[in-house]
Amino acid sequence: MNAPEVDVQLSTGECVPLRSLYENERMVLVFLRHLGCVFCKEHVAQLRSLTDINVVFVTLGTIDQTETFRKKMKSPHKFICDPEKKLHDLFNLQRGGLAADFINPHVIARAISAMLKGFFNGLPIGDASQLPGVFLVEKDGSVTWEQRAKDIADIPGPKDIKTRLEPA
Repeated sequence: MNAPEVDVQLSTGECVPLRSLYENERMVLVFLRHLGCVFCKEHVAQLRSLTDINVVFVTLGTIDQTETFRKKMKSPHKFICDPEKKLHDLFNLQRGGLAADFINPHVIARAISAMLKGFFNGLPIGDASQLPGVFLVEKDGSVTWEQRAKDIADIPGPKDIKTRLEPA
């Protein structure tokens, strides 16, 4: 799989080709669910420390919503605004179903863990049924690793991501 040739809108309002975000440095493209999601807040906070890695988040929010979220989360990374889910669709990210993706022991345990760390659900900004995903995009646009979430809490942590970035 290769990253699509599309223009994207950053939370700064700037519209850029997606390739400009990875052509000089490998990119970890992190698709979030909605901006009120407890797991998304936790994930952004976990990856905040990876300042030496080109992490780019994709949200379902507008420019203002996404930039407000980025600032609140104190993230040094770039954020792409995808309120119409065009980029989500190009990466073939699925929507979840109630039983398997929202109400299962893994999700419940992860939600409790996130809440104990101070992260709580807020009002959904975007599609609450959207599943997240993470993709490693090389400088040539090839996707060499992906993790498509099996449920809403299935997200790789910083250690997992850093391991994927190590040379073979």
